[in-house]
Amino acid sequence: MTPEDENLQKLERVLTEAHRVRPVPILKPGWTEQVMRDIRNVETPLNPQTCVERIVWQTAAIAAAVALIVTVSMMAWSQAPLHEGMGLLTEEFESTPLFFE
Repeated sequence: MTPEDENLQKLERVLTEAHRVRPVPILKPGWTEQVMRDIRNVETPLNPQTCVERIVWQTAAIAAAVALIVTVSMMAWSQAPLHEGMGLLTEEFESTPLFFE
């Protein structure tokens, strides 16, 4: 074993023992909850950019939900079978060659 390894092991033992001997702080019951409550109650300054971003995301979520509801309701209330509607769409397409000769 080299002297560096011995010194490293001594340092590790001393730090481990210091950690074991360290006194445990005595906290009142509910101290953690009080600290978390205080943190939640700290007011943050309002940033206009943050407010705009929040409004945009909320609007996007609402628009997506409305689009989903409208789509599902239209599919549920539709009288035509699904394969019939797809046939109507495919009739409109004309087949053309990919490369012009």
